[in-house]
Order: sequence, then structure tokens, then C-alpha cells
Amino acid sequence: MALAREAFTFPVRLSDVGSGGNDGCPCEKPSATHRERIMSREWKAGDRVSWNTPQGMTTGRVVRSISARTHQDGHKVAGSKDDLRYEVESEKSGKRAVHRAQALHKTGAR
Repeated sequence: MALAREAFTFPVRLSDVGSGGNDGCPCEKPSATHRERIMSREWKAGDRVSWNTPQGMTTGRVVRSISARTHQDGHKVAGSKDDLRYEVESEKSGKRAVHRAQALHKTGAR
């Protein structure tokens, strides 16, 4: 069975696969639980989270939320009240980094 060549055009845009939205999810009609999970991405200091790095998944704790433009280790952090950033500390190395809420995943208490 031959597939239509037009069905596989690249690069794929979010508008091609769904509504996208502010959460970056390409779901056409996200379920209520999916929307709830997306909206609950506000972390508190002390929350245990994981995030992806080039070396693999890393776990740590949220140190603070950043809601204004600031500098962290020589880098500009463009946090705002509408787009919070979170400073996290790695459990393994103790190093700190800043991530958006979407990059963090809740992990169990340790």
C-alpha cells in the first residue's frame, strides 16, 4: 500500500498537528486531567523534582521561584509573573540551575 507523499512534509509545525496553546502541548482536545496537570505546574520551595539534562534525568529540589528578570551565575533569567522560572539544586552534584515549570517533573519524596 503506497502512502501519500504529502502526508509527510517536514518540518512539522504545531499548527499542523493541533491547537498547541501556551503549554506547548500539541493535543487537539486535551482531557480535563491533562489540562489540570498542565495548570498545576507551580512549584514550591522544597518540592522534589526531576529534569532532563544532556547526561540524562537529574533529580533535586526547588530552591525558589523567580518572577522577575534577574541574573543567575552570569546568565540572564527572564522570569515574569506570567512565566515563572524555578531555581533547582541537584541532589547529586549540589549545582544549581534555572528551568521553566514545563521542564520540571514531580518525583516522590526522599
